[in-house]
Amino acid sequence: MALKQIGMGDAVGVELVDSPLLVSLGDPHNLPFFDTVFDLGFSVNLDQALFPAWLLGSWRKKIGGGGGYVVRGGCL
Repeated sequence: MALKQIGMGDAVGVELVDSPLLVSLGDPHNLPFFDTVFDLGFSVNLDQALFPAWLLGSWRKKIGGGGGYVVRGGCL
């Protein structure tokens, strides 16, 4: 939601707990999207992921060439 407010209209949030105004229900470790559909992966809670390496591997499949990741400082 916050990303949409700053002009990223196609931003999608995924979390294990549904919160319709902020994120969609889904497993961040196994993202329910086609491969290479995103330009950017962003996490503020990577340190709280059950399996951080698995989560990043899932992101890697979904982020297209030339894309990247942003992990908030202090997560690990």
